[in-house]
Amino acid sequence: MRKSYLFALPMAIGLFGCNQQAPTPEPKPADSATTSQSTPAPESANDLPVDAPVVHVAMTGIDEPFTFKDEKGSLTGLEYDIMQAVANSQGLKVDPIIVSPNNLLSGLDTQSYDLVIAVMGYTDERASKYGVSKPYFSSPSAIMHIKPELTINSYKDLAGMNVVVGGGSFHEKDLKAMGTAKSVEALDSTYLMFQGMVQGKYDAIIQDQTMLQYTATKYPDVKTTISPYYADEKEGNDDVVMIMHKDNTELLEKINQGIDEIKANGKLDEISQKWLNAPAPK
Repeated sequence: MRKSYLFALPMAIGLFGCNQQAPTPEPKPADSATTSQSTPAPESANDLPVDAPVVHVAMTGIDEPFTFKDEKGSLTGLEYDIMQAVANSQGLKVDPIIVSPNNLLSGLDTQSYDLVIAVMGYTDERASKYGVSKPYFSSPSAIMHIKPELTINSYKDLAGMNVVVGGGSFHEKDLKAMGTAKSVEALDSTYLMFQGMVQGKYDAIIQDQTMLQYTATKYPDVKTTISPYYADEKEGNDDVVMIMHKDNTELLEKINQGIDEIKANGKLDEISQKWLNAPAPK
């Protein structure tokens, strides 16, 4: 799991330039959200008993589209909805706690909350120290392009092209070492990558699949092709998990049961479709 990047979505003319007609973005998923930190999301159980168990969940609240605040200041997002759905299936209420990304695990160490959900990938080190849930999502690297005549599924297909990759990823080093791409640039903003591609600066983007899918939902008139690119020997595990106290086996069991349930009943696919316009990665 690589780092993801929060990006702004400015006026369409800024994306497409003065000489191109800008497509009309669809309303942001956040526009339809009416939840807040004190009001359960639609995925939570409004009819849970007053004395239902509460799970205190740390999240960043600034990592769009995973957990963030909409224009009304209400918490929303892909992972926010997943957490509510998992908890709801087990009769648990969610108490969301906004925590700085750098302090998520240290707060868990001091038992400031019960669980962390923040696009965290599985690692053996984490599994040895914490209770780690079953994977509830996956976000491999992916290649995006907008030219229908192109077929791009791997590095070798990028020969002679201008490519932009996520900052901090191994793709920049590997592509430059191959020396077949015309140019390789690294950026920390998925939006700026997309902007550059639409304006003709880049032929292809390599970035987390989730970020590319979410960006594409904002500009439905731009026809994109997104192909997952798996490089397990470099990426490690792309599975995303929830982290909790090692000795809280009861909570871990409930969370795992909830993850299994929302996968089986289609709720996870429904949430993924809402935010990414695609079913959850298998």
